Amino acid sequence: MRFRQDFGRTGIDFTHTADVWTSASVDIRTAASASVTEVRNELGVAVDHERGAWTFAGAYRFSRESDYLAHGPSLSAAWEGLARNVRLEGRASLSDDRVGRAGDPGFVRPLRSVALWLGYTQVLGRGTLIQIAAEQRASVGYHASPYRWVGLGGPVTCAGQAPLCVPEVVPGRRIRYAVAARARQSLARWVSLGVDYRYYIDTWRLQSHTLTGNLRFVPRAGVLLDLDYRAYLQGKAWFYQSSYSADPPTGFVTRDRELSPMFDHEVAALARWTHMFPKRRVELGVGLRAAAIVYGYHDFPGLDRVLAGEGTLNLQINIH
Repeated sequence: MRFRQDFGRTGIDFTHTADVWTSASVDIRTAASASVTEVRNELGVAVDHERGAWTFAGAYRFSRESDYLAHGPSLSAAWEGLARNVRLEGRASLSDDRVGRAGDPGFVRPLRSVALWLGYTQVLGRGTLIQIAAEQRASVGYHASPYRWVGLGGPVTCAGQAPLCVPEVVPGRRIRYAVAARARQSLARWVSLGVDYRYYIDTWRLQSHTLTGNLRFVPRAGVLLDLDYRAYLQGKAWFYQSSYSADPPTGFVTRDRELSPMFDHEVAALARWTHMFPKRRVELGVGLRAAAIVYGYHDFPGLDRVLAGEGTLNLQINIH
């Protein structure tokens, strides 16, 4: 739910997000994890102000669930010039998290992060748009999962055959870097093509490449159709191994499939309809997205492929 009030060039936003989900982790194939039900509530407040070609904003969010608490502020600024053909923007944020474990009130671990994002957008013509962005995020604290255990001296799955089973241990510091380039080209009055590329690397020596293509149709006002393809290729973290000795030399052990060498391919379609009722100052919207995804793991014991289907139904009511 979102409420916004404008005071001339200044606006205030209040938001509340409720995330209610039930899940059986994909790890059920490798660790027999049980299903989990969670409720997460997030509150946010933001203030933005326009001054000439500049827009300034500040925000604060507070998120809480049964085993995780996160909160922190963010600041952003943007400038548009050259007849609004150029846009420069930046955003900085802080996060102070507390990682818990369900059923263990004495388990509390801190995780603090600071992030910086910079973006440059250029209109090259009536039908061409490009954007270049860079991001850095540094975090210190507890990065492991409190529910993940690793077998040593045998199978890593802790399924009864490993001589020793210990909690996951990963480095307490991680700095992430990413650069991205985006281009969008109008092919006709109602059709456009977008291409994105993102390169990522961090101090855990994990590297990834993401390529996305999007074909968008707007046959008439209020109707939008999207076709998307996404390819993701990833290496492994320097301390990841598919098996560990009984006395690992580095002291770090993990069974996180997202730190292993992997890839995924996704194909998705989106249809969205919106309609404004001027007399009642109400806007209605309905959106439906369907996706098919294949995940591949090159070196993760017990799991090599996952096929997933995803469906999202979005209902929207805006009262102006």
